[in-house]
Amino acid sequence: MNLRPEVAIICLYMKLSFVVPAHNEEAGIESCLNSIFEEIKNSGVEAEVIVINNASSDRTHEVALSCGAKVVDENRKGIVWARQRGLEESCGELVANIDADNHLPAGWIKNVLERFENDKEMVCYSGPFIYRDISPIGLIITKVFYTIGLGLVKIFKIFGADGGIVQGGNFVFRREVMLGAGGYDTSIKFYGEDTAVAMRLSPFGKIVFSSDLPISSSGRRMIEEGILITGFKYAVNFVWISLFKRPFNFRAQDIRHHNR
Repeated sequence: MNLRPEVAIICLYMKLSFVVPAHNEEAGIESCLNSIFEEIKNSGVEAEVIVINNASSDRTHEVALSCGAKVVDENRKGIVWARQRGLEESCGELVANIDADNHLPAGWIKNVLERFENDKEMVCYSGPFIYRDISPIGLIITKVFYTIGLGLVKIFKIFGADGGIVQGGNFVFRREVMLGAGGYDTSIKFYGEDTAVAMRLSPFGKIVFSSDLPISSSGRRMIEEGILITGFKYAVNFVWISLFKRPFNFRAQDIRHHNR
């Protein structure tokens, strides 16, 4: 991507870019953006916040703009198209990908910057969702799924497979590395898009998934579809992409904010 000279100068000093894909997220995006801007303020770090308004038919664009974010319209509907557009529009050395129903906890930025500074081989850093609106049993089940996923990654690596665990909606990568890897795989519609990120980046460095980088998230998909069904869909596509480099191709239902 060729940048105008004045934009290129800004990019030289921009440490962190937040990219927030948003399809019909009028009801919840304000709280997400407020948490990001509050964390930027408290960290004192130079950062930009870009909302990719992804084929929305509600007031997502206007609400995001009123919060102070840069808003870019991307009419090709799909999470991967939105993330790719955000990559192209971003300036930061690091790009943080945050979903519109997530809230940043205090210290998130400090954690990210310190980990990247202390580990030059790390190209992507991710952490788990802590769902704020599901039952304690549901939280235990999600931890089990994360544990199984980490175990499978270790097994796959024994047999020489690339990849790792990346939690879509809570991951940060080195922008130049992602661009060098070809950006996102836009053939993927929804399930497995985060696993594909790990597959593309792992040849260039370390993929780190750590419980030290949690983020608050809505459990709206699990509430709508059921925890076990949702987990099964994610798990199957994780394995499929890890082994066969393509998703199992489950269709994803649009599930919007539950006002939680």
